[in-house]
Amino acid sequence: LVIFLISLVGFGVLMIGLRAKPLAMILFLSSAPVFGCLHDGNLDWLPMLSIFLPPTFGLMLAVTKPQVGLGMGIYWLVESWRAGGIRTVVQTFLPVTLLVTSWPLLYDLQVVHFRALMGVGWNMSIFPYGLPVGIYLLWSAMAQNSKTLSLASSPFFSPYFEGYSLVSLLAALLEHPWLLALAWVLLWTYKGILAVLSP
Repeated sequence: LVIFLISLVGFGVLMIGLRAKPLAMILFLSSAPVFGCLHDGNLDWLPMLSIFLPPTFGLMLAVTKPQVGLGMGIYWLVESWRAGGIRTVVQTFLPVTLLVTSWPLLYDLQVVHFRALMGVGWNMSIFPYGLPVGIYLLWSAMAQNSKTLSLASSPFFSPYFEGYSLVSLLAALLEHPWLLALAWVLLWTYKGILAVLSP
């Protein structure tokens, strides 16, 4: 219950920060990925809040779930390079690099599980076939200075992700309620088909 309420607040902060209209808020909160995230206690909303923080601190949230935050990390890498070259890149990325490289000392090295995760039944990734879509979204994010588009690119770079991680894609559609409504229908239809076909 506590995780559910915290997640609800997290999604609320995201929608308010992105200035979503009431219809978009309703569609977003009732979408299959958000519903699943709230129901199962996943924290896919957490790396999405990185867009409201300075890069050095935002990267700490972005790496919590690369399926959601990877695009944001690449966006900040390019922006840091544009702002001040290698020096700014090092200043921006040094804290998160130290954090990530210390993980194996404290926890299991998760990278070794990538191949196993790519074969699980819930994996929705179309990697590597989705890479062109991810690259296009990331290029559009740079051209439009859009952090939400950079978030939307993340699932297309990931070799595995569950349906929850599509919340990053839906967040980019908050400004386009009709596209969000179409995505809402398609994702619930997909969920319904899976429910019918599952034994």
